[in-house]
Amino acid sequence: MRSSDAGSIATLMLTRPSAVLFTLPARFLGDVRRAMARGPVEVIAYDQDNRRPLSTGTLLLVDNAVDPASGTIRLKAMFANDEEELWPGDSVNARLLLETHSNVLAVPPTAVQRGPQGPFAWIVNASNTAEPRSIELGSPTGNLVIITSGLNEGERVVVDGQYKLARNAPVTITAPASLASGGAK
Repeated sequence: MRSSDAGSIATLMLTRPSAVLFTLPARFLGDVRRAMARGPVEVIAYDQDNRRPLSTGTLLLVDNAVDPASGTIRLKAMFANDEEELWPGDSVNARLLLETHSNVLAVPPTAVQRGPQGPFAWIVNASNTAEPRSIELGSPTGNLVIITSGLNEGERVVVDGQYKLARNAPVTITAPASLASGGAK
């Protein structure tokens, strides 16, 4: 090969540490900047199915411009990648830990219903009847939604079959299919 040839002899890629480039909708820019001002921001890289965490790293930088075509911001996180779970050219999903909430009530998103007066949840009261309750929502977090008001700790919330309910309707409580079958799939 000569220096004037178009092809390269080799491409070197660093796997430890490893960088992950990803995008977020620009509406989260303020949240990201506030989190960075408080200190290092944790980033978790997940597999393509978004089920298995591969590595934990730290947000390194936020691009200095919003992409007008997509309305996104580009970010870069660094991972020690000691287990070599991250590989150059592979696709991963990245999640930022922007805030930690302590002592909050959280419910599965399926418990949250939308009505003309806003979000609500069906509560099962002591007499095993249904009661709609207005709620205020906080941030979604993973597979839960934070409830800022309207529910109390220990209340039973309906997470499936709400379309069959009416105020004061009797409710039968059943175990989820995965528990009823002993966890078998």
